[in-house]
Parts: sequence; structure tokens; C-alpha cells
Amino acid sequence: MPSLEVIRFRDIVAATHVDLVPDLLPITVALTGEDFTSAETVQINDIEVPTFIIVNKTTIWAEIPANTGSIDSVSVLSSKFTKTATASLVQFQVGNQTRLTSGVLKLSQLFIKWLLQSPGSDIFNPERGGGVQALIGSTIASGNLNPVLAGLTHSISKTEAEIQEAQLSGDALPLAERLLSATILDLKVIDVLMEARVRIRVMSMTGEDAISSVAL
Repeated sequence: MPSLEVIRFRDIVAATHVDLVPDLLPITVALTGEDFTSAETVQINDIEVPTFIIVNKTTIWAEIPANTGSIDSVSVLSSKFTKTATASLVQFQVGNQTRLTSGVLKLSQLFIKWLLQSPGSDIFNPERGGGVQALIGSTIASGNLNPVLAGLTHSISKTEAEIQEAQLSGDALPLAERLLSATILDLKVIDVLMEARVRIRVMSMTGEDAISSVAL
């Protein structure tokens, strides 16, 4: 049965080439890709650019964020979710718009919800929750981010085990909404933002997967 999508999913569209736009200030780069028509956000080194222009379907001009040295990564976030890739690459953000969702998207939403949930907040299941909300903001207050990264790893493993255990008794639950595994693909610190970021692949029993990015 579909549920409301309260966590927004978006495609991350690949930029195949990055070139400097000559004689233009502020410093701007030209991004080349397959289809940028639905682009709504551009990130360079995981930082959202101040401004960008969709020049045409395959080209975006993006202003480089201040204090950027070398460009290590570029991400173009789309307003759509198409699942055109073998692995569905998505990013979530809590938004104002809701719609019905099911299958692997519903499973991904459940995982993120339980990951953020604080143990003790559910009186019927006081142990449930990855407790990631307790880590939010701690990256700013601490000069040593290793405990934060360790906490994220533990929270993801705990959430995976809790969902799998809870779904054992859900006989009517479709396989596309049953959790097979949750795998950490990337865990890193963005020093300039004092943020910890993790990419998680959530896979259903049907083999469908979605990749979500969580930033603290």
C-alpha cells in the first residue's frame, strides 16, 4: 500500500566535462552532461554554487563558490527521480510537497526516518531509532570528528538490523519494500563546512536499490 512521501528524492545528474569559462567574473565553469533540463541545484566540492545558468540541454554555467581551490567533485541535482541508472542515485531533503510513494522509494524513506529517529521517542518501541538527530550539530562543536563518523556507522548498522527484524512479521509486505541490506558507500568530512556526509545504498529483496546522502 503506498504511503506519503515526506522525504524528497532527486536524481544526481552526471557532469561529464568541466571547463573554465574564459574572461568571466566571478569565476565560472561550464559543465557538460547528457540532460540538464530539470537541474535545480549545482554543487562543487559538495558546496552549493551561488548561481548557475542552464545554457542549453547539455550545458550549465556555474559560479564557483568562494575559497574553492581545486575542483574535486561536481554534482547536478535534478528536480526529478527517473531511476534510469542501474543503481538509483538519489538525494533526500525534507520538503513541503508530498505525494504517494511505494516500492524502493518507500523503503528508502522508512530507512531514513528510522535512522534519524531518537531511541525513546516511540513509547511502543523505546529502543527503536538510529539516533542520528543526536549527532546533528556535534560536528561544529567538536574539533575531532572521528566520534561523529563512528556514531554514524553504528546508527546505520543499528537501523538496518531493526528494520530487518521488524519486517520478519510483515507477511503482507511486498518484496520491493523489504530491506535486504543497507551499505555505506562513502563516509567523509567536508572540512570547509565542518560537516560529516555519508552515502548509503538501501537494497530491497527484489534487488532494486536507491542511494541516499545524509549530511550532519
